[in-house]
Amino acid sequence: MGASWQRLKIPSRRWLLLASAALLLFALAFVGADRARVPEGRPGSRDVDLYAAVVGRVAAGESYYTVLSTELPTRGYAVRPVLHWRLPTLAWLLAGTPTPALAHALLWGIGLLTMWVWAGVLRLRAGAVVLVLIAPLWLVFSSTTIYMHELWSGQLIALAVGLRLQGRTGASIAAIVLAALIREHAVLALVTLAAWSIRDVRSARAWGVALVAIVVVYLVHFIAVVQHTPPEGLTKGWSDFLGWPFAVNAIRVHVLLIAAPYWVAALVAGLSMPVLWAWREGRLVAVVVTGYLVLFCAGGRPDNWYWGLLIVPLLPLGWIALAQSVVSARRRSTPDVTPRAPDV
Repeated sequence: MGASWQRLKIPSRRWLLLASAALLLFALAFVGADRARVPEGRPGSRDVDLYAAVVGRVAAGESYYTVLSTELPTRGYAVRPVLHWRLPTLAWLLAGTPTPALAHALLWGIGLLTMWVWAGVLRLRAGAVVLVLIAPLWLVFSSTTIYMHELWSGQLIALAVGLRLQGRTGASIAAIVLAALIREHAVLALVTLAAWSIRDVRSARAWGVALVAIVVVYLVHFIAVVQHTPPEGLTKGWSDFLGWPFAVNAIRVHVLLIAAPYWVAALVAGLSMPVLWAWREGRLVAVVVTGYLVLFCAGGRPDNWYWGLLIVPLLPLGWIALAQSVVSARRRSTPDVTPRAPDV
């Protein structure tokens, strides 16, 4: 699969539609932007401290659910509903890792594997270095981000989508199931990939088994949560309906946008979605990213800005495909001036 973009022969009406969509999204980014503004100090970073403490106690031999039942209320987190309790997968993984350096190496390894898979999907060679944009670059700036579930899950989602586009069903299922076992938000990508494969009976069965397995795991997890939920504690939901401005703040989690002005992030977000949808061979990427952005618009709170880590590895792919298509088009339009040997 290449990134031909239909050799850039997009009808003028479609270009007009894409441009209109980009302009509309840019304008919507300023409607209710104050409500979605990230509070000072980026409170989502508190999650890193929480789960670093949880991992430390689990490594010392304590039960994950027992630890979380005390850490959540002590640090001012809600204990209800059950979705405030993340699955123990990442905590167990990090607690069982001999050194933090090994955990970092593992996540970097997943990032490199993701880059390699997408280099194959896009048929990139010399330009494959640009795929560093989809790597877990946060690790370069803060070693404690190893405790962020979204960083792991986002890399695995990008890996799963790439593997699915390569036709590697088993590997794709393994990657997305692992992502869903780390962060429940990845279930959306799992359902999307399963629906994308429904026409292929054999792969549809495999995806169905994966979905059933995840449901069973989550039921066991929820039962454990109910058994360990303290009688007193905060109850807090997510349905603030902050709209597109929150989605823009979530996209700003990419290291290239984290320090950029809001209007720059709004421009990038507004342009990125039409670019993804114009890339026909990467339509699955557009569907997955759009699904998450809809979720963000409907269910995010300002302090959930870090949810963007789930999709920022996928977001640059449309731009990379576009750049590759432009370069290919220029090469095709350049006349061959190689001197020919004279006829004898």
